[in-house]
Amino acid sequence: KSVLAENTYRFGFYGITAGRWLTKKVGEFDMPADYFDFGADLDIYKPKGDVTKKKQICFYGRPVTERRAFEIGVLALAKFHQMHPDYKIVFFGWDVSDYDIPFPYENRGIVNPAQLAEIYHESEACLVLSLTNASLLPLELLAAGCVPVMNDGDNNRMVIGENPDIVYTLDSPIELAHGLDDVVTDPDIEARCRRISKRAESSSWDASYEKFERIILREATTQKASIPPMPPWSRPGPFWRTIWTSCSPPCTSRKSTSNTRFSSSTPAPKIGLRRSSSPGSHGSSISGMRPSPSRNFPTAEYASRR
Repeated sequence: KSVLAENTYRFGFYGITAGRWLTKKVGEFDMPADYFDFGADLDIYKPKGDVTKKKQICFYGRPVTERRAFEIGVLALAKFHQMHPDYKIVFFGWDVSDYDIPFPYENRGIVNPAQLAEIYHESEACLVLSLTNASLLPLELLAAGCVPVMNDGDNNRMVIGENPDIVYTLDSPIELAHGLDDVVTDPDIEARCRRISKRAESSSWDASYEKFERIILREATTQKASIPPMPPWSRPGPFWRTIWTSCSPPCTSRKSTSNTRFSSSTPAPKIGLRRSSSPGSHGSSISGMRPSPSRNFPTAEYASRR
């Protein structure tokens, strides 16, 4: 997957990335790019004065999304539960009822934004892990008055910023558990949550919208002689067109003489195209790869983009 992605960085496009870390990453492949900062929907994620914090923490648990480090999070929460067995642990982001979780928890699954804000309001801390680009959650948590506990790294700090209200730790289950412990043992946790929410009042998406528009206008109207033309070997030719069409229904074997997306002048590459027999799958797959699980669950669109 990463190799396919890296090839697209050499197509000669100008990139607009979500956060500064991705601009740095594509720059390693000489891809020119600019970025916009993350924000939060302050109409949804805002303090709620009549809510008292429960003895509760929450976890953004998405086992289907590798970058969210689900297994590390579960190990960290198992240790936290040993330290604080009286705290409720709420999972959200995916239905984890089929997973073996070694401690009591509440499985909220995929929730809508209003339900998510309610979880934040009631929780003292939230464990949010990311091994690549940062999640949107930390700024939303801050705005709603819930302390984010995150794994440290440039991928998070370069996007979210050097924010003292976020608890960063090593990406070790023990260290993450201690980070959660530091939050829930704070005797002034209620005041702390109100304080961080107040400081996040300027984190709306407005500035990001304006910057995105400026980048589009600048790049669409400016001659960029410094950007070299796309080299012939990196142009999206028949192979890549086949990749795209093979992932869109309908698509049949190259032996078929009807209803095929392969023209007579563009033979299908020998990469094992075949129809996926997975229940609920869409179209064809390459070498039997299944589509992203979120495509089979339309209600996951909100959570999966995070």
